[in-house]
Amino acid sequence: MISRSAASLSGGWTTLGGQLLHAAIALGIGMILFRFGLFGGGDAKFYAAVAACFAPAHAVALLLAVALCGLLLLVLWFFYRRIKGKPVRRSSNDPSDSLPYGMAIGMGAIVATFTLV
Repeated sequence: MISRSAASLSGGWTTLGGQLLHAAIALGIGMILFRFGLFGGGDAKFYAAVAACFAPAHAVALLLAVALCGLLLLVLWFFYRRIKGKPVRRSSNDPSDSLPYGMAIGMGAIVATFTLV
């Protein structure tokens, strides 16, 4: 249970409710994307956890920062696979053979934090 003083430190109950709403919406959309194979389940949960740290008013800034970091990660991953002589497309069902998008989510959260300050 969150005490009244803990809620006021984070901006009050209204702010906390907004952040929880942002996390719930992000998780819902992430699970829909996971259902259709467009996003990993762990990535969806991680993005929702990160979204809980941002007010709904900053949702677009967070999404944009994560998307730009994801684009940078994709370009780096593409060149890494080319240098190693691996095919650009995923060649097996091995999880270590896929794009580590959690890194983009983490870096996007850091970028969004510092740009919103």
